[in-house]
Amino acid sequence: MKTAISLVMVSTLLSWSSVGFAAAPKEGFFIGGAGNLLLINGTGEISLYGESIDFDLSSDLRDVDELGFNWSSKVLFGIKPLVGYRFNPNFATIASYNFYWKKSSDDSERFYEDFEWWTYEEKYEWSQSSIELLALIYPQANSGFFLMAGLEFISINIDVSATLTDPYGDRYYESDDDDASATGIVLGVGYEFPHSGKLNYYFAGQYSFAKVDDKLFASNSDWEVDVGGFGVQFGLRYCVGGKESR
Repeated sequence: MKTAISLVMVSTLLSWSSVGFAAAPKEGFFIGGAGNLLLINGTGEISLYGESIDFDLSSDLRDVDELGFNWSSKVLFGIKPLVGYRFNPNFATIASYNFYWKKSSDDSERFYEDFEWWTYEEKYEWSQSSIELLALIYPQANSGFFLMAGLEFISINIDVSATLTDPYGDRYYESDDDDASATGIVLGVGYEFPHSGKLNYYFAGQYSFAKVDDKLFASNSDWEVDVGGFGVQFGLRYCVGGKESR
């Protein structure tokens, strides 16, 4: 599915690339921002006490073969302010900060033990952000079509709380949170829609290859989870100075 979406997007952008700018974009520094969406992979495995267990963010407590946070959707929504520099009609660089809204989920189950019913509940909060350093290559000057590649530095905070309710209504509560990080490679394509020589709107799609490989919540718990995925963004860039590209 992700491959099909990517192929359709690339073919569409290539068809647009034959249309030149009515007003050539300016060279020099530019600022901007975008709204973005990330379809995170969210799969991997956790090694606990020497035993490996599959992990998927969409798995729930009733899945005995796989751990997860019971996500109904693996989509993260966010915003990204950016700053960049266009060196010439064929090359530019961008630094951006991706902030995604916190993802909250919960799960519960009842189980029968010692001839009585117990209730176990968990709540999860996932916070993710990243810094991207990208190079933009315009194969055809001032066509609007561009390729991008670079690095992404991802930060994640995970907050988990658990409540156990005994048959008499007494509750036992425990919570923990931890941080993780990952460095990945970003590849993508996009297209700029000219508005004026200084202002351009743009649309882009990208894929991030990034995996958390860290100890979380316990020194004997090793997480290897893919936190990259397919992302799309729509935003604008405004040149704060410079000369017209030709």
